[in-house]
Amino acid sequence: MSEPIIRKLTLLDLQAIDSQTQGVIQKIAARIVVAKALKQRLSAGVFDELGELADHYVYGCFTTLKRGQTLRGSCGFLGRPTRLSDAIAESAQKTANEDPRIPAISSIELPYLSCHLTLLMDPLAIEADGAERSEKIELGKHGLRITTSLTSVYGQRGGLILPGLPVEQGWDLDTTLASLCRQAELPADAWKDPSVLLETFEGLEIPGDLNVVALPDPMPIQGPPGDLESLQKLKAATVQNMINLSHGATPNYYVLDAMDGTAQTIVLSAVDLASNAPLAHWIQTSFRPGLPLQSTVFGLSRLAEQTLRRSRFDQAVDVDMALSILYDAAHHGSIHPVDWDEQKLKETLSDCSLEGVQANRRAIVVLCGQRIAVAFDPSKSVHVLLGEAASMVRSESQAMSVMSLGCISTASSLLAANTPRIDSSDRVQKEPGIGS
Repeated sequence: MSEPIIRKLTLLDLQAIDSQTQGVIQKIAARIVVAKALKQRLSAGVFDELGELADHYVYGCFTTLKRGQTLRGSCGFLGRPTRLSDAIAESAQKTANEDPRIPAISSIELPYLSCHLTLLMDPLAIEADGAERSEKIELGKHGLRITTSLTSVYGQRGGLILPGLPVEQGWDLDTTLASLCRQAELPADAWKDPSVLLETFEGLEIPGDLNVVALPDPMPIQGPPGDLESLQKLKAATVQNMINLSHGATPNYYVLDAMDGTAQTIVLSAVDLASNAPLAHWIQTSFRPGLPLQSTVFGLSRLAEQTLRRSRFDQAVDVDMALSILYDAAHHGSIHPVDWDEQKLKETLSDCSLEGVQANRRAIVVLCGQRIAVAFDPSKSVHVLLGEAASMVRSESQAMSVMSLGCISTASSLLAANTPRIDSSDRVQKEPGIGS
């Protein structure tokens, strides 16, 4: 019987990588992110510049994308020896459009994103008990990973912090460990528990931007899930369904030749036909995995019909409906309390940039906790739209996330929040009629 062949892996020496090689590695990661975001094929020789380093092994790799201080994706792995070329490809592709916490990268964001790559060494368990574990950790040098087993009292959990994050955020050791536990959905002091595995690891962070790669000009932009004619058909069917529901008749659950597919935000609006003023809005949002378009619109139409049927107006009102479909989310940062000048949003914002947004193509979406506001009006500037949307969900203490989404609508403009309000009183003239 022949002896088994044991092949020793050639590990990449992170400390021996010079700045020129670091630049090559970062550019490859950027090229992969751009190709994935634009749904392009990678060239066969994408790793040729690495030479023999492509076949050296690392224990982990993370690609991190940011716009300013706003995280746009960070994916990778740790603890699995992998060829450098495979490690870069895996982390960069996942970060571009598979980070489950964050919408996929939109093409309009690419010129404004930083792209950092962190190559990682093997993780080492901290051999200490309780609070003494913290003495083995050196911030800025060590990354941290916390893991619990399936049989643990906490259940199977895991969290990871890269070496550079605590320094970047200005965290001390206690804050870092608490953040690690919170990420893993564990109690803040779970890192002291001897049944919990706490590991340190070291790495090499290679900073850079996506624009080191030649980006297309003009940039390809994702289109809507259908044209305006197909949206008008869906809107007409929605109105007819609401009429059917109000009379106890059977609605149409699917509309042939009408817009369908996946959207990230859908707004159904009730409009006073006489004044063209909005009466109420019904909003549903899912940035991941998105909304099945026709079934979501049908669900919103049920809610709208019930609300309108129960409403009492102080005069006769004929109601029409408008339908707005939002897609291709891009993140633009956050609005903080310091960005307000009393009731008005400042012209220059501390952590938000709307560069690249065209008001005739995209809506502004502002999120604060469970509240969401949407603004779309091609006749206004994007900063004005941002101020209008932010004012509807403003918090005195919380930051608000700012997104833009491609928008196709049967209405000429839209300003809506997810708290429906009917402009009505208790005096009854007649039930509202749904216009066609």
